[in-house]
Amino acid sequence: MSNKIIKNILIANRGLPAIKFITSIKEWSLKKNIDIKLWGIVTELDMISNYKYIDTLDYHVFSSNHNIFMDIEGIIEICKNNNIESVWPGWGYLSEVG
Repeated sequence: MSNKIIKNILIANRGLPAIKFITSIKEWSLKKNIDIKLWGIVTELDMISNYKYIDTLDYHVFSSNHNIFMDIEGIIEICKNNNIESVWPGWGYLSEVG
């Protein structure tokens, strides 16, 4: 069993699910004094919609693919390109892709 602490998490979701996760992880990591960077995927539609979750991310990755939230291979590629160790799918989107 490894004791490695995950330092980078990609949030493969948007809106309220993303906000709830971001808030929870930031509160938990502050209490534990662990520096976790939260990454999010942002599409052009997200920018137009002015989703609040975008402002709460540490980093964001722009995707021109409006279906990126359901694109497993695309999300894996984002992780590889940015040294992201873990993905939180939230509910809906990626969590329902089978």
